[in-house]
Amino acid sequence: MLNFNRENKIRKDVIGFYNVIAGQFSQTRKKWWKNLDFLKKYINKKDQLLDFGCGNGRLLEFIYNENLEVDYIGIDVSSQLIDLAQSKYKNEKFLIIDNESETPFREVQFDTIFSIAVFHHFTPGMAKGALKEMQKILKKDGVIIITAWHLWNKKRIPFLVKSFFKKIIKLDFSKIADLPFSYSDKKEGQKTYWRTCYWWSKRGLEKLAQKQGFEILESGYSRDLRNNKRNIYWVLKKNK
Repeated sequence: MLNFNRENKIRKDVIGFYNVIAGQFSQTRKKWWKNLDFLKKYINKKDQLLDFGCGNGRLLEFIYNENLEVDYIGIDVSSQLIDLAQSKYKNEKFLIIDNESETPFREVQFDTIFSIAVFHHFTPGMAKGALKEMQKILKKDGVIIITAWHLWNKKRIPFLVKSFFKKIIKLDFSKIADLPFSYSDKKEGQKTYWRTCYWWSKRGLEKLAQKQGFEILESGYSRDLRNNKRNIYWVLKKNK
């Protein structure tokens, strides 16, 4: 019951965060991360491609720039981000979903699923539900590309430590904490909102994916201009 209630709260908080902050957040997510360009090798012409957690649709910038001829659908839990995506990419299809473990798609529909910067909002239980749903709607030999923020750094670990000591009296040792998103508002000055994140390790999600029956094609870290780890990525293949 604790996990169920916690996951419902996380889901509600994350949806609320992105609905409230959609416009400002979208301004920080205009371009595709070029250090993930290598992932295009997993996209084939005419693929049915699902953008799982599409946000403002910026994956399409990558698809358009690389002239990738795919049948694209984007889904997200944030109605405000979906509205922004649809207004910018009027000829593409976007849908709102209620949670990560339920989608409106038929079985074995997609060749490729991208989930960029989404899984750090999922606890292991939520990630398991998402992977189970992806496995259902993915074709045999289909591929899932997942990225999550690399949070194990000196800038972000203090938030996890602070959260840990708050939860320890409840015997809750989960790697969950809130991270700030701040921006300057001309009328109201500096504003800060909080979003819930899970501190994934590369091996942690690999083990979970393997338990769900996926093969790990590759995994690793994308890096910034200073060669610091920025995102963790995983490429999973459905074999059955």
